[in-house]
Order: sequence, then structure tokens, then C-alpha cells
Amino acid sequence: MSQTDEGQAQMLEGSAMSVGNLSQLSAGRDVLMAENGASLRLVLGWLESPVRSWRLGAALCLRNCLVDDSILAILLSEYDPVTLLTKPFVDGSHLPSDEDLEDAPFGTKALSSSAAAMEPEVEVRRAIAEALLLLCKPRIGRDAIRHAKVYPFIRNHHLQEPDESVKETLEEVVQRTELVVDDQQ
Repeated sequence: MSQTDEGQAQMLEGSAMSVGNLSQLSAGRDVLMAENGASLRLVLGWLESPVRSWRLGAALCLRNCLVDDSILAILLSEYDPVTLLTKPFVDGSHLPSDEDLEDAPFGTKALSSSAAAMEPEVEVRRAIAEALLLLCKPRIGRDAIRHAKVYPFIRNHHLQEPDESVKETLEEVVQRTELVVDDQQ
């Protein structure tokens, strides 16, 4: 790789992390959501990048966006954030049974057929687990997680998660979505 190519690669890696940092600010989230969320849509694609810093920048960005309830409503209507956030925890060697996924929506069932490997970087898994936890803060997010029926994937990942903080965060997601029934409104 030439020095120019290396410099451009480093600049792009730094840009991904900058987007994650920018999304901590309300003004930064506004930029991401401009033009029907075109920038956020691009950033979410980075979750599947082979470049670690891009995946981490995207995970941090999504986590930071989920702090804002108005963005949550848009994410739930325009994207499939539950499946998007569950996919990094899917490992082809620890898939749920067909019975576990019997009534699951198509997007959730598709996770089983993807040839995905679990996200290898603990920092990325931690940011994604924190994003799932933020997603289940309001009732609409908890309902989305329940509707997506991703619990079998989270359960199976939890059993093999080597990082204690990620494991604890996933346990809290399960407590908020699967073990607690919201009162009917």
C-alpha cells in the first residue's frame, strides 16, 4: 500500500470514529438525520465493514442516536434496528432451534440463514449491547424487541460471551424485555 493510500485509510478510519463522537451532540444527530436520515443510513452500513474502527464508529453512533427518543421513532419506522443490533451477536455455531423461531418475523429468521460470525471486537459488542439497552428504555422499543423475537439469539450469545460487561448488559436487556410485562395502557 502506498503512503497516500495508507494516509487515506487512516483518515477514513478517523472519520468513522469522529461520526461516533459527533453523534453525542444533539446538533450532530440532527446532521445525521437530515434529508430523511441519509447520513445515518450510510453509517449503519458500516456495521458490516471489515474495518474495526468503522464498525465501532457506527455502533457508537447508533448508541448515541438512541438516546434521542425522536430518533428512536424514526429508526423504528424506517429501519429494522432490532435485527441490525442483534446480527453482531449471531454465531453460526450457536443458532436457536427452528422451534425457537417458529413465530418470528422474516428479518429475525433471516439471521439464522446468514453466514455471519459473531462480532470479534469486544468494544463493538459492548457499544451494540448498550444500544440494545437504550432501545428497550421506552416502551415502544421494548415492544419492538419483543415483536422481533430475538431473545433466542441474545440468549445463545449470552452463554458464550467472554466479556462480563457485555454479558451483564445483555442480561439487563433480557430483564427489561422478556422477564417484565409492561402494564396495558
